[in-house]
Amino acid sequence: MVDLRDIVRPAPSVLAIAPTYRCTASCKECCFRCSPKVEKVLETDKILNYIDEAVGAFPSIKVVVLTGGECFLIASELPQIIARIKSYNLISRVVSNGFWATSYDAAVKKLTPLVEAGLTEINISTGDNHQEYVPFENVVNGFKAAYDLGIRSMAVSVESPPNAKFTSETIKNHPFLSSLLDDGTLYLLDAAWMRFSTGDNVYEGAKSFLIENFDTHKPCKNIYDNIVINPYSQLLACCGLSVEYNKYLKLGEIGNNNSISDLYYSQFSDLFKFWLHVDGPAVIYDKIAEIRGMEKKSFPHECQYCIELVSDKDNHEIIRELLKTELPSILFRHSLRQASFKFTK
Repeated sequence: MVDLRDIVRPAPSVLAIAPTYRCTASCKECCFRCSPKVEKVLETDKILNYIDEAVGAFPSIKVVVLTGGECFLIASELPQIIARIKSYNLISRVVSNGFWATSYDAAVKKLTPLVEAGLTEINISTGDNHQEYVPFENVVNGFKAAYDLGIRSMAVSVESPPNAKFTSETIKNHPFLSSLLDDGTLYLLDAAWMRFSTGDNVYEGAKSFLIENFDTHKPCKNIYDNIVINPYSQLLACCGLSVEYNKYLKLGEIGNNNSISDLYYSQFSDLFKFWLHVDGPAVIYDKIAEIRGMEKKSFPHECQYCIELVSDKDNHEIIRELLKTELPSILFRHSLRQASFKFTK
């Protein structure tokens, strides 16, 4: 059986844990179908144990992310979890929609215990879908409170389909948020909003927009670098938007003799994941489309190409056959990226 560990030299830097997929919002394009109706919440003792186990097995981890769903729905548990992260001198990040920041004072009250426990980063998502449930003013309140409490690493993720009413320009033109952008405290992420609903096509006429604004044909940066745990104690191969819809990216359930390290290392016997790591799903999709004589589809996000690859069973045998002939060139491209070139006069 193939083992790519000596070739890849894995050193995951991010541990991401979603304590729940429950959320205060029900965004129609939510990748995990989060809503207030979701019941499952990962027990805090398990979260703490997973942090201990992952950090012990992978000293390369630098950041622990608490995401969701909405992780602030377990706000009373977050200080204990963040304190555990701090005990390892790691960066702690929370990802939220900001529902709790209904006012500046409310935001300060909610964030103070987290900051005292050692929180170092906060990421708030917004956009047309999110703002059906959480006003933009909440985002501003959250960042103001975080800044005044001493947080100096923040990010705002803005949904960016081609016909978006709310865009990153609003962030750039906001007096306070623009000042955070200018001094490097706030990072602005234009996030391609992958379509999951069956309603109107929000990406109508999207092809030229996507080519201009988003680079989808690139290596998968998540595989191998991320250790991702969902609310069901499943280890996932990435934190991409389509991961819960792709059985090939689910590595197994932690426990029952399956350690985090065992499950993580299991993916290094899978050549398909290695190909995703080297070239990315969009490049693989284009190659298969040419072989099958299909018209190539354009998607707003590289993760959607991944779903397209695995959901069509006619692609599976082609991928297996291609790997037999393409593996040498895949290995060569990987080696080139790993190499360090020095040029002298």
